[in-house]
Amino acid sequence: MYLIITIPILIMLSLSLFILSRKDFGLQRFFYIGCTFIMFLSNQWIDLYSFVKKNYLVIEGVPSKIERLEPRYGKRCWEIVINDVKLSLPLKLKKEEIKRGMEIQYLPHSKFILKYKVLEK
Repeated sequence: MYLIITIPILIMLSLSLFILSRKDFGLQRFFYIGCTFIMFLSNQWIDLYSFVKKNYLVIEGVPSKIERLEPRYGKRCWEIVINDVKLSLPLKLKKEEIKRGMEIQYLPHSKFILKYKVLEK
């Protein structure tokens, strides 16, 4: 899933840099400069090195905070805090399962969750 998000950003970034280097695009170059800058602000590509090297962080424990987020726009999820690390889990988990404890494998900068497991008591 992480590569599905990251690869298009890297492709668009490289295309934008190519267009910026060409003089025949004229004033459109300034639009592409803005798009390139916005893509650099995206935190998805920052974890590409960690993803390739399999340098994941693992956190285990019982969440100190469990909150259901239902924004008007965007993805609904559980927001949990384990050891002062805030992460988002899918709503398909039940609150009772999350309260038992979780083992979560995630990327360091974007906090993108790769694997999660409910701990058994």
